[in-house]
Amino acid sequence: MEDENVNLYFPLYKATIHGDWITAKRIFDSDSNSLTANILALQETALHVSIGAGHSIEFVQEHVDRMEVRTIKQDFWCRFANAKGTAMVQVEKVVQLSYKEMQNKDRKSPRQVFTGKHENLVEKGDKWMKDTASSCATVAALVVTVVFAAAFTVPGGNNSDLGIPVYLKETSFMIFAVLDALGLFSSSTSLLMFLGILTSCYSEEDFLKALPMRLSIGLITLFFSIASMLTAFTAAFHLVLFHRVKWITIPIGLIASAPVTLFALL
Repeated sequence: MEDENVNLYFPLYKATIHGDWITAKRIFDSDSNSLTANILALQETALHVSIGAGHSIEFVQEHVDRMEVRTIKQDFWCRFANAKGTAMVQVEKVVQLSYKEMQNKDRKSPRQVFTGKHENLVEKGDKWMKDTASSCATVAALVVTVVFAAAFTVPGGNNSDLGIPVYLKETSFMIFAVLDALGLFSSSTSLLMFLGILTSCYSEEDFLKALPMRLSIGLITLFFSIASMLTAFTAAFHLVLFHRVKWITIPIGLIASAPVTLFALL
């Protein structure tokens, strides 16, 4: 019987695994039993497959909306316990709050079962997050050092009598000063984000929001600080050499933008 179901619902499996809601909806409309039928030999329904494939919340929501409340209550615990990563969060978003506290025969909630079945996820995430944060924090610290030193060793030097920069009235100098300051602030922010990751307790809840948010902010500000540093370098290079080689800014600017462009594209 299971093999017959697998063969019968193979088109539904293909549509579900690829996130093709239009085809899946057509099959659901023509056969209401397909909503809860086992479409794999492992006794997994289309909802199991869509959650495991990590599809968008809209796909899972549309599927759940078509199921009877009684059916969701009976099968929710199993779906939640077998979900992975962001798919687990998707399941939580589309079910009623009371379902999350349901217990199985061992008196365990879906989250407790999920934690027990995926203990290695926290360990792997812990190691990867620490390695990534450590490497990025080193880069951010180097950028902080460079841009901080550049603020007190301005191109052209200072007027010996007044102590103000020689090129203070030049537009390129203002570009240099502003971008150097932005580079310092953004790299400092990035460094603090990565330090926050390294000092985290790495609990399961941290991986849901706090750690991903810190990592995202840290990477974005690190990218911005490197871009600011390269642009400030181009402005400083222009100040030093524009009296002798006026066209030097163009090739230096293009070369300086190459690392940032490659990182953004690749």
